[in-house]
Amino acid sequence: MGYNAYVKRVFPIPGRKGAAATAVVHGLFPASDSRMTISSIRVKAGTGAGILAVLQVEQVFKGSALVAGTLFTVPGFPADSANRTIGLRYPGGQTFFRTIASQAGDALTLSDSIEAEKGITVYLMEEESADSVQEFSLAASSTTHLHADCPGVIAGKELGYPVLLYLENADGSQAIEGGVAAEIPV
Repeated sequence: MGYNAYVKRVFPIPGRKGAAATAVVHGLFPASDSRMTISSIRVKAGTGAGILAVLQVEQVFKGSALVAGTLFTVPGFPADSANRTIGLRYPGGQTFFRTIASQAGDALTLSDSIEAEKGITVYLMEEESADSVQEFSLAASSTTHLHADCPGVIAGKELGYPVLLYLENADGSQAIEGGVAAEIPV
């Protein structure tokens, strides 16, 4: 049985670029009963070459936002997590990423507002500098095309776990040009 027998949903990875000194970031969130896989991605590097980092989930927590806004409480959350990215999955299935702007114990202040809800699953994403991060070297002044059959070039660690693509962009000429992602139930 081939790869296509397991594909639940296929969708494009849109092109993304940013200004100089602004990282190019794209998050992918599968359904809770699926695993994220990227079978193909094109990444452009500037004259200084580059690295595409794939940030996986480091830890999982449960948190609550008692009121809509940027304040969010996550019991047991690791200290010194300011500027880290988290993925959020609401009990109703909505998913999105946020950056932690600041932290005081279990109280996190997020970069953007969220809706009030209890029992939100919180995925703390790896830091781009962590030793465990999967990295792909990019040739200078060219487009690198990464492609592989199932489970793909990049695959999420577990069912429901998001994946975050992170591309340094010092000179503003780096870009994610596009790609193909899929959800698979294995």
